[in-house]
Formats: sequence, structure tokens, C-alpha cells
Amino acid sequence: MRIALRSIMDDLERTIAEIEAMSAIFEDNPDEPYSDSFRVISDGNYARAKCVIEQLHAHESAPPDDEINEFRFEAEARVVGQSGGMTTTLRIALPAGYPSSCSADVTIETSSLKRSHRDTLSHRLKQRAKDLSGSEAILEIMQECRDVMVGIYERTRDGDGVTEDESCEDDGTESPFHRRWIWVHHLTNAERVRSIISEAKIADLGGFVKEGYPGVIAVEGSASRCNDFVSWVKGNKSRPGGYGRNWGHHVRGEALSDERHFPKSFSHFEDDLGKVGKLCTECSVEDEFREFILQIMKRK
Repeated sequence: MRIALRSIMDDLERTIAEIEAMSAIFEDNPDEPYSDSFRVISDGNYARAKCVIEQLHAHESAPPDDEINEFRFEAEARVVGQSGGMTTTLRIALPAGYPSSCSADVTIETSSLKRSHRDTLSHRLKQRAKDLSGSEAILEIMQECRDVMVGIYERTRDGDGVTEDESCEDDGTESPFHRRWIWVHHLTNAERVRSIISEAKIADLGGFVKEGYPGVIAVEGSASRCNDFVSWVKGNKSRPGGYGRNWGHHVRGEALSDERHFPKSFSHFEDDLGKVGKLCTECSVEDEFREFILQIMKRK
């Protein structure tokens, strides 16, 4: 077997062995929400990869290069912090070349932490994943997540750890709903779209993202969370991690209402402006859609 192919197969075998070990340690049990769990999201890819390795061992014949190189895996891990009070879901992508030459890519989803703590946790986990390049990393990443969460819990036991907007949303008054419409020249990067969806879900924002040309993002929620999302997109100094000025995005409109218009769940559309228009009509925001998006297209 060629040396390069042997290296690829070694990575594949190591990844599958790691996934099997993690699945054995952390059984995914939806009936136990306050315990750690692990599950593979890319089940089809995982099953095909196992089949390829079994065939290789049985016949000592190498599968086609393109079949091996396309194997990428995605897993979801739930990490429960101190006394079940903090829970973080990790999306862990294992690219081709993991673990020997590529590190795992980690994104987080949690509503248990305030924004600054989420940023700290995300940064620490991404750095830990890079540090572990060359070795199996999932268990170490989960442990790092737990350690950071414990540290946050200990620093915020005096009540500082509540998420943003709790102080104003839990006082018995109904906060008005705000919407922000963001125009993007072209939105074609799949990883960027996933980040937008993840960020909106973490912030508990309704709305949608549409890929292609034009890229359209609409978010709906409290004013502070909408503003925070826009700051993240802009990637300014107070809210690093977005996409900066060169992304070609513009906040084209703002709206305020006393009731929710978009569904609470954040939607994702491929390059189909018609479906977006239909949603906006159903949600009674077609006037905003025409003003902030369609009128911009006519001027381009």
C-alpha cells in the first residue's frame, strides 16, 4: 500500500476508534439531560468509513483515493457543569487528516452563560483543539470545557453569571421585539453560514439567513441581543470574532413591534429569494422585506 494512502487509513482508523470509545463512555440518553453525552451526527459517513476499513483488512486492497479523502465526521457532545446549572453543547467537526495533521474544529451552543463567558469558552476550546493537533482530542476538549465552566461558576456564584437580558426580561414587563435586516453582497461560505445560524440560536433570536446573492440575514429579539448579533457580524473591538469590514455586509434596516413576527426558531434558506419572500409575507413583514432588501437590489 502506498505510504500516503497508509497514512490516510491510519487517521481514519484512529478517528473511528476514538468515536467508538467516546460512544461507549458517554451514551447519548435524552432522558438524562443533566449528564454528559456524546453522539455522532454524520452517521452515514461513519458507517461507510467502517465498511471501507473492514474491507481493507479482509482483502488487503486499497479503496479509491477519492472515496477515502471525502470522509469527514461531525459529532455532538453535551457537557454539564456544576450541579447541572450550566450545560454546553459542543459541535465537533473532524476533518480529513484528523488527528495526525488537522485539528478538530469546535463550536459551542449554550444559553447558560453570558456573552463574555461564551466568548471565553469558545476561545479556550478552539485553542485547546489546536494544541492537541496530532492526537485524539475529543475527550480532552470536553474536559477543558468542563474546567472552564467550573471556573466561570466559581467566579459568578454571587449572581454575576446570569445571561444578558435576564435582568430586564424577568421583571414582569414585556420587552418589545426588534428586527435587524442585514444585506450581504455574496454569502457562499458554508462555514460562515453555519456560524451565523449557531450565533443566532445561542442568542435565542428568531429570523433567517439566506445564502447566495444577495445574502440576507434577518434577526428578531430583544434590542440588546439584536445589537450584540450585529456587533458580532461586524467584528468590532468590543465584540471580536465576526467577519470585519471586508465581508461586504450592511445593516439596511431596523424595525420595532410589540409582538413576535418571525417564528422563534431560526430558519436557513439556500439561494431562493422566492421562499424568503413567502416567509416574510406569512409573517407580515413583507413591507420591510421590500424596503430593506428588494429596493437595495434594484439600485445595485
